[in-house]
Amino acid sequence: MHLLIKAAILLAAGAAGWMLGRRKAEQKESAGEQVICLGDEDAVIDAERLPVRASVKSCVRRMDPLTLNSGNEAVFLLEDGTEVKLNFSGEGGLYLKDGERGLLTWRGMRLVRFDREDGAVFGGMFYAPAEEASADE
Repeated sequence: MHLLIKAAILLAAGAAGWMLGRRKAEQKESAGEQVICLGDEDAVIDAERLPVRASVKSCVRRMDPLTLNSGNEAVFLLEDGTEVKLNFSGEGGLYLKDGERGLLTWRGMRLVRFDREDGAVFGGMFYAPAEEASADE
């Protein structure tokens, strides 16, 4: 009797293994890859925005607790009334004051560039005062 029970268990286990193998093979066939060709205009993933007139609503210095590097968090008010909250590293946040106006360029949640009306330029990792920009010319 034990021999018949063992044979039935082995037969059931073999059938279950065969069904699982067949199911995985069917899934692989149906999960085939698709290749889609995009044109130059459609292939842009995260393009920079065009510069927009904006004013600084607030700028706060923050410290990254993992790297202990300083960072900045600035809120800009766009011409249309939209508020944009952006992050950037570096010392530029020390020189960015509330109410300043200029042209803002950003990507996602990161500041790319802020050209202040007086000629000073703020970037993600740099600050160029207006005096230096005019001295190079």
